[in-house]
Amino acid sequence: MAWLPALPLADLAPGELKRVLVEGKTLLVVRLADGAVTALEPTCPHARASLAFGVLSGARVLCPLHLGTIDVRSGGDLEPPACTGVARYPVRLDDGQVLVDLEGALPPDPGPALPLDAGDGRTFVLVGGGPASAAAARTLRAEGYRGRLVLVSDEPELPYERPDLSKAYLLGQKPREALAVLPPATWERLGVELRLGVRVIRLDAVGRRLELADGTTLAYDAALVATGATPRRPQAPGFDAANVLTLRTIADLDRLQAALPTEGRALDGGADGPSARARVLLVGAGFIGLELASTLRKKKLDVTLVAPEAVPLERIVGPQIGTLFADLHRANGVDLRLGRSIARLEGGAHVTAAVLDDGSRVETSLVIVGIGVSPATAFVTGAPRSERDGALEADATLRVTDGLWAAGDCVRFPFGPSQEPARIEHWRVAMQQGRSAARGMLGRPEPFAALPFFWTHQYTLLFQMVGYAAGWDEVVLQGEPSPKGFLAFYLRQGRLVAAAGAQKGRELAAISELMRLGAMPDTAALGNGVDWLARLREATMGSVLRS
Repeated sequence: MAWLPALPLADLAPGELKRVLVEGKTLLVVRLADGAVTALEPTCPHARASLAFGVLSGARVLCPLHLGTIDVRSGGDLEPPACTGVARYPVRLDDGQVLVDLEGALPPDPGPALPLDAGDGRTFVLVGGGPASAAAARTLRAEGYRGRLVLVSDEPELPYERPDLSKAYLLGQKPREALAVLPPATWERLGVELRLGVRVIRLDAVGRRLELADGTTLAYDAALVATGATPRRPQAPGFDAANVLTLRTIADLDRLQAALPTEGRALDGGADGPSARARVLLVGAGFIGLELASTLRKKKLDVTLVAPEAVPLERIVGPQIGTLFADLHRANGVDLRLGRSIARLEGGAHVTAAVLDDGSRVETSLVIVGIGVSPATAFVTGAPRSERDGALEADATLRVTDGLWAAGDCVRFPFGPSQEPARIEHWRVAMQQGRSAARGMLGRPEPFAALPFFWTHQYTLLFQMVGYAAGWDEVVLQGEPSPKGFLAFYLRQGRLVAAAGAQKGRELAAISELMRLGAMPDTAALGNGVDWLARLREATMGSVLRS
């Protein structure tokens, strides 16, 4: 071993993490509340954000971008979207100095090694090629399942990150292979039998059997349905035209890219006036519509967005923050037509214009619809489904019926203190549910209680929300809603249910941990200038000292 000085121990307080440079190598050095010191790779394996700007909670370090959580003692991943851990480096203390061995890097545990146990006799099936299935596959193998494991997906791609489709991938900032949740080699190491590009015609939950479009059948002992949802379309005339698109899959994104007008048109059309046929028309002011508006404006395309609500996202984030989003898009050149709906699309097989309910017209060369989704569950028989939207109805452990679990956008389940039925359409939640459902498949069911978290990136604004804000009746603001930064707290009958903010990644990471630990302050203090990092440090240090 070649021990090299990293920093004086006195420069690293208990409960502190620090980025240091050792012989040209950047490390994250952490001193836990109990005095132990560890050294890790300094970047989150998901989006390569610096963990030094994250939050330490006990032995957990949270990435400030997407709350990927790493165990600083083992380097293992604790919470998605991190799907691998990080390398650790041997550390020792000598005469008040923290020393590290760069040559002795300890990789994170790669999970079980092949061969698997052919004598196990069981078959587990993961239906759907999304993040929930990827998380479930890793969990099943990591927690001891050695039998046959089959992934069936109607998409030809391995599970990939859908959130980047409307942002980095559409902008050309992220290559196709970088979208993969897990690399091909990991699927091979996990011993997963991949049936990609094959549609499930029927899943018989009573007979525990799948019928596939290629004519084969597949019997299972336990199955996870994680098929997500399909985009809805308006019922108005014209929405079946060839240039009316939706965005859900990477194939949808490829079609969208091929259909986009030529880049580089100015919004005012230049000296010859506006070129209306080159305008993209977005239908819907939800997160997909707003993210696409941001991305298309970055590509210098003319954009009109039509939505029936007067304030975007008002039901989710409240009127003040919804107005912030509207103002942001107007400032970036989006023609917002709020409080309006589309009466019809004109042009026949190829739309050339939309007529709104007030009689106004928007000429366009491309229409993209983002008005919500419906759970993709029609192929499931013999299992309870919601009359409201067709989602599979599960118990708190995500079990639908004997031998069948569900995760992601396609499941409704009792959640939170109220145990009201919830269907949560967040990518990170799908991964968390995949892990939880996998444990149920292994006979170790657990109520799903992970805090939901989602994010949206529009222009230079990063907005994040932690918790489940459905049914809130009061919003407490810490700072005025502004692209420069603020926090918002959502209450229901006086109880905190969610928190959100812009440009406040570290604070929201700390708040998420305080919510998880049940250590949030009284709601009366939420609008004040709380130092959330200090409060988390006090809560976690105090728990160590008390133990």
